[in-house]
Amino acid sequence: MINLESSAKIDQRFSNRFPKRHFWLRPATFEERVTLAEASPAGASLCIAIAKRGGDFFAIPFWSLSSDVADATEDAAAMVIARAAQAVREGSLAMIAPMRSGR
Repeated sequence: MINLESSAKIDQRFSNRFPKRHFWLRPATFEERVTLAEASPAGASLCIAIAKRGGDFFAIPFWSLSSDVADATEDAAAMVIARAAQAVREGSLAMIAPMRSGR
């Protein structure tokens, strides 16, 4: 069972720190990883796309080739959320390869 309280605290802290953000990405918590560990593709990290609407947070899991996703821009996070939500509707988790620029 996922400890939703720990992930809720992470998302609330981010929201408090960046009150104008509505979309962001983060690595999955330990509890979230344990829940989906048996389905993990080789070399992939479980990450979570967060959408905030009012005081509610919506979390959508996705696989990433890197767990280093927290610095994604809001626009990039919104695109990941759209793709991750589409994959969940189709009955799977999206595999997303983060692209870096300016490094």
